[in-house]
Amino acid sequence: MKELQLKVQTLTSAIAQELEELRLISFLHHPPAAARRILTKGYIKGDNFPAAIHGFHSVTIAHTDILLSSHPPGQDEIVFLWEYEAEVKPLYFVFAKHKRTSYLKALGRQELTPADFVALRPPLNDPQWSNFIVWNGTVHCELTDALPPQKMAPSFYVLEPLDLSVQYTEEHTYGLHLSLVP
Repeated sequence: MKELQLKVQTLTSAIAQELEELRLISFLHHPPAAARRILTKGYIKGDNFPAAIHGFHSVTIAHTDILLSSHPPGQDEIVFLWEYEAEVKPLYFVFAKHKRTSYLKALGRQELTPADFVALRPPLNDPQWSNFIVWNGTVHCELTDALPPQKMAPSFYVLEPLDLSVQYTEEHTYGLHLSLVP
């Protein structure tokens, strides 16, 4: 079985920009400071996100393996990485740099390399980087470490369709195993 080791990175502006340019995720931001400074009456409402029949959930992650999946058209997720416990295991996100259809073709041809992925330990409770939309078709997963055992599993919030469909990519059927390295 072919093993790809993905180096965990800290989220930077450059990585965030790349993920947004690839239309994998979009970070949620308040209106620009210039617009907020001149507002004296009323309010500014940000971009609309269609959220019909969505649920708002707290999700706790205990997976320690990379189990990539995506969601079908119309099933986007809004992620809020807000954690109030101080002693939690790290939370990681892995994103493929290709949307599902392209990813599956590359997987089938066994052409994937570590450069086709971004493995992140995103910051928790960060106003700039802890809120983002994961667009449908984005191949991704969340996971944590088995150690240290005395720390609890990490949790975060997600707004997602109540009938969210998870479409796994099943790398093992193509003889591929992905793992994280610090």
